[in-house]
Amino acid sequence: MRIDCPSCSAQIAVTPLDRYARCDYCHSFLRIDLGESLAKTTYQVTVTPGRIPSILKRALIGHDLNREFQIRKIDLEYYPFWRFQWKQTTRFAVAASEVDKKLGEYTFRTGTQEFFHPESIENARIIEPDIFLENALENLDDLPEDTAGEEMVPALIYAPFYRVIFTYGTSDYHAWVSGAQAQVIFQDVPASPALVMNQSFAVTAALIFLAYGAVTFLAVQFTHSLPAALTANVGLTFLLHAWLKKVLLR
Repeated sequence: MRIDCPSCSAQIAVTPLDRYARCDYCHSFLRIDLGESLAKTTYQVTVTPGRIPSILKRALIGHDLNREFQIRKIDLEYYPFWRFQWKQTTRFAVAASEVDKKLGEYTFRTGTQEFFHPESIENARIIEPDIFLENALENLDDLPEDTAGEEMVPALIYAPFYRVIFTYGTSDYHAWVSGAQAQVIFQDVPASPALVMNQSFAVTAALIFLAYGAVTFLAVQFTHSLPAALTANVGLTFLLHAWLKKVLLR
């Protein structure tokens, strides 16, 4: 990210967390004002990797998980979010472009917060912010009117998430599980067998209707025998349903 030097207008490379910067052209020092202080906190990780399968299974109720579900990879990562605190209003916004937009659906709940110390984090990847606080604030929607005249206190929260890759059937899917609150957000989720079966029956019914009409018409035209046409359609019905069920459930 770059900002303009107030002295010579040259561009200065900075990050959203920089408090001071130095211009390489006129050598001026610039203070980047984020208020008196910018708190950096995180939520305590209370979910262990061993709980991930059971958490996902609860989120995938209706799927045949014992037969088709398998965890392939689990990685703990810390994602940055801007928190904007007014007197009676709190809003959150993703603070890094690398963070998937789906995580904007994450609901922050009451939990044990602590100051964030990156040097104490082990076996986890930390995503650094690259979206400026001011830019994130401008993109907030549905802010109450009474926040216009109130003082806003910003903070940066590093939220722990397990990034999970799992297999269902023959396909891979991705999800995030909050390390603090066990909340699940799916990047993509398989359709339940019940839904697939309903779709299978609906499509089968439509195709059978068309096939029935076509075969009946041809049989009557060439054999002049309606029972022969009905017999052919019964066999066609079973063949179509078996084929569609195999295709949709693979």
